[in-house]
Amino acid sequence: MSLEDRLTIFMTDYGIEFTRPEAVAGAGRLDFYVRELDLFIEVKAWSSERIHPQIVNTPRADGRTIVLVGEPAVEAFLSMWRKSKGVDKLLKTFHQERG
Repeated sequence: MSLEDRLTIFMTDYGIEFTRPEAVAGAGRLDFYVRELDLFIEVKAWSSERIHPQIVNTPRADGRTIVLVGEPAVEAFLSMWRKSKGVDKLLKTFHQERG
């Protein structure tokens, strides 16, 4: 199973709404957009030079992108989300901190 598939299953199971952004000519596309957090998530199995063009060429993604490189990073991210004692609490905390 790919890292993107693992993240897709996790977000679906936890009721996190996301979309798959449209591809940007010459840059590909970022993997996920989580509207409630107004953040993009890009998952790579290993480091790639494609990451920067994907971010800067995707409207509104610069400064709003989490990049997870490798299985340990994805697993740590999912673990942090699980340990937040619920996605609803995580989202509420995130929105309070952003003001």
